[in-house]
Amino acid sequence: MEITSFKKILLGVQRTFNFYDPLTRGVDLNFSSVLHYPVFIVGTPRSGSTLLYQLLIQQGNFAYISNLMALMPSFMVLSARLFKKFQEVEKVKSSKYGYIPGAFSPSEAGVLFQKWFDSKPSLESKRLIRNTFILISRYHEAPLLTKNLKNSLRLANIYTIFPEARFIHITRKPLFNAQSILLTRRQLMKDESLWWSVAPENHEKILKEDPLYQVLWQVMEINKQIKKFQVTYEPSYIEISYENLCANPKKEINNIYKELGLLTPMNNLDKEVVVNNNQIVLNPEEWEKLSCFYKKLNASDFEGKSISSDPLAG
Repeated sequence: MEITSFKKILLGVQRTFNFYDPLTRGVDLNFSSVLHYPVFIVGTPRSGSTLLYQLLIQQGNFAYISNLMALMPSFMVLSARLFKKFQEVEKVKSSKYGYIPGAFSPSEAGVLFQKWFDSKPSLESKRLIRNTFILISRYHEAPLLTKNLKNSLRLANIYTIFPEARFIHITRKPLFNAQSILLTRRQLMKDESLWWSVAPENHEKILKEDPLYQVLWQVMEINKQIKKFQVTYEPSYIEISYENLCANPKKEINNIYKELGLLTPMNNLDKEVVVNNNQIVLNPEEWEKLSCFYKKLNASDFEGKSISSDPLAG
């Protein structure tokens, strides 16, 4: 069977079962512990978020939404209870642009989160979404950790539902982050002028700009929006850099656990997969142009504040 046909079948299954699990339709529930408050990983595409997601789950102290749960939301709470023992990440798997293969592997749950968080939810939807998170956390006796980078632009709506939520913002040095997005456009889209992944508001206005400018603007704008959310709402917020994660994964993971008030991880980290990919791949002319665009974007006053005078800075 062709991949495209298989994907159509999966999407059909997802549409058929794209409802709230009946188990969530009881009375309003509360988190059984402050340590069970949901945790959202946000950031830009190609910033190391999938690596961070798996490393945190590998320690065994987080619940997560599996591919199977995301495929059939109508049974996701039931699946969390029935297949709890299968939802373990012993080793970090190779991912493809955020997708981790395997029925019980961590999912980005894109369709699900689009339905839940793209717009401000009704009171009933808010109740059902909260109940879903709470029940999954209760079954696993752990906070529910999610990673979907489009949620980076939905933070206000998420905060409306979960004012107690914790947010982990992973960043990467802008030039290398932008380079990685451009290479993904070339490899996945087969056309570097085509937009890929998270699209901030008003991105249409820059679609005629050089692709190098587009990807750098994308990185800087998404991070700007996350920072704006942090300043406006003052949520429980942790920032971690991809570079620090690669340099000392144990220290960074331990710091996150400490910030969240969780027990120090006992499992060994899968260190062999933690490799810093910050290498210049673009030709010298492209890299120089990207650096110039960085200076231009800084000079154009990104919300009145210079991000950094160093084009390789985080």
